[in-house]
Amino acid sequence: MNGNPVVIGVAGGSGSGKTTVVRRIVESMGDDHVIVLEHDRYYHDHPELRLEERAASTTTTRTPWKPT
Repeated sequence: MNGNPVVIGVAGGSGSGKTTVVRRIVESMGDDHVIVLEHDRYYHDHPELRLEERAASTTTTRTPWKPT
């Protein structure tokens, strides 16, 4: 490796193999050269809110995807 940092984003639907791909990257590069930032670790659970309140807080901040 040349020492320059590289960012690799792995995205996909549920069950699409993202974890497997990340594991293979870590195996091939060595875990001393890789930092994995898991998106799910940024999720903040709000058990103090009712289900309706939680749903409203997530749907109001998202823009629905529309195919072009």
